[in-house]
Amino acid sequence: MPGPGRDSYVLRNVGDAAAVGVEFDTSRTPSLFELDHEQSIFEPGQALTFWAASMAGDDTMSELWLKWGDRPEWTAVPMP
Repeated sequence: MPGPGRDSYVLRNVGDAAAVGVEFDTSRTPSLFELDHEQSIFEPGQALTFWAASMAGDDTMSELWLKWGDRPEWTAVPMP
């Protein structure tokens, strides 16, 4: 979901349970990626704002790769 400002996005937990131990696969993010993520529990409805931009020649970011608690495998989360 687009966030407030250019290259700013919002990641929201749309589930009905808390996501515990959320991890981001930064090897699959664009060259410029910034996320202030210090919480280990991501409650239902909670949103995190992050900034992401690709450098010239990089592919456009179309998804984030996450894993959490009961999902030990990386899961692709589509970007707008």
